[in-house]
Amino acid sequence: MASDPGLVRATACAIVDKLNSGEVTPLDLLNVLESRIAEVDGKVNALPTLCFDRARIRAKALMKKPVGDRGLLAGMPVPIKDLTNGLSNLQGHHPRAVRYSGRTSRT
Repeated sequence: MASDPGLVRATACAIVDKLNSGEVTPLDLLNVLESRIAEVDGKVNALPTLCFDRARIRAKALMKKPVGDRGLLAGMPVPIKDLTNGLSNLQGHHPRAVRYSGRTSRT
């Protein structure tokens, strides 16, 4: 099940249930997500900045916690556009690729 590409079509609730039951891990989901992004992003260019190495580090740390302490999403990866602190901020096109977001979780 861990490499099931059908996971990209599952609901968030179904994914969280699978995480909580141990059927899949956050690392499994990152692998599925990375494959799906590689498959379609060339056509849509929705996620020009990828941070899978950082996500895997955080997923491994999260997996050391008891399932009940992993939060509401239980380790489900959620792609975030490039509007977070420290990532290039393209604002939809490449001429602004040198800009960086100054936003933090408080702004």
